[in-house]
This record gives sequence, structure tokens and C-alpha cells, in this order.
Amino acid sequence: DTALLATGVIGPLVFAGDWAALGAITPNYSSLSEAISQLAREGASSGVAMNSGFVVYGGALMAYAATSASGLSRVARALLGLTGLATVGVALFSLDAAGQSTAHAVFAVVHYITLAAAPLVSAWAWRARGRGSASVPVPVGWSAAAGLVSLSFLGASTFAPLHGLLQRIGLTAGDAWV
Repeated sequence: DTALLATGVIGPLVFAGDWAALGAITPNYSSLSEAISQLAREGASSGVAMNSGFVVYGGALMAYAATSASGLSRVARALLGLTGLATVGVALFSLDAAGQSTAHAVFAVVHYITLAAAPLVSAWAWRARGRGSASVPVPVGWSAAAGLVSLSFLGASTFAPLHGLLQRIGLTAGDAWV
């Protein structure tokens, strides 16, 4: 179970490192105004590397979700497993050269919703089990905050200016919780 638990750290670190590095070195790309998926679109010089990052991240989340040693409820683990699966779907259905793909958008939305929902479900489950008592307040508060920040910023990234920045904040909140 230790190796599976490590995937909960490794996957998000690989993913964040990938989009940060590729975003910094890709000409004419703005991490503030462009989504991470633009780094993986058809014809992008960073496409193979970014899609590999999506697959590593997705696989790591699925592996992490498979272990009960995390202390997460079955529902939270199922949500993280679905997040991982949706991430692999994002890679398999990359944006076309024009930046379009309905299947990609569906997988991205599933990723957003499940990544934000997992900490919220965990906060509720931990509170119900009494882990939110004064003696152990951190998991409940941290989980609720991470879920709300992730949900708020990922939701805003779908329509607001600076959606690249908003997406990265929302993903980072969810990934830090993992």
C-alpha cells in the first residue's frame, strides 16, 4: 500500500511540473490565458510531452484511488478513480489543431467535477465519523476548503478571463489535497 499511496504525491507533482515547464518553454503560449490542454493539442510541439503528463497523472490517481490505506471513503476513492480515468480521456481525445474537441471537453468537465467533489465528500465523511472534532479539525477544514477552492476556480475557468490562471489554481487546490 505504500507504493500506491506514493502515487497520490507523484501523479500530481508530475502533472504540475509538466504543465509548468512546458508552459514556460512553449513559444507564444500564455499560462495566464490558455488552458493546459492547449499544450497537448494536435500539432503542438509540446503535445506528446503534455499528453504523457496527463496519462501519468491519470494512472497515478487511479492507483492511489485503489488503496484503502489513504483513509478516504469508498465514494471519495471512486471520485478520484474517475478523475484519473477522465484525465486519460483528456489525453486520448486531445484538442484538434483549432483547439476544439467535444469529447475532450466532456472528459475535462468530468475531471473538474470529480477532483473538486472528492475533498468535499471526504470532509463530509470525516465529519460524520467524528474526525472533525476539536481534537482533529484539519482534515475536515482542509478538505472543505480545497474542494470549494477547486470547484470555484475550475468553474470560473470555463468562462472568465485569465482562464489559464484560474484553471491552474483550481487544479492545484485539488491536487494539493490529494
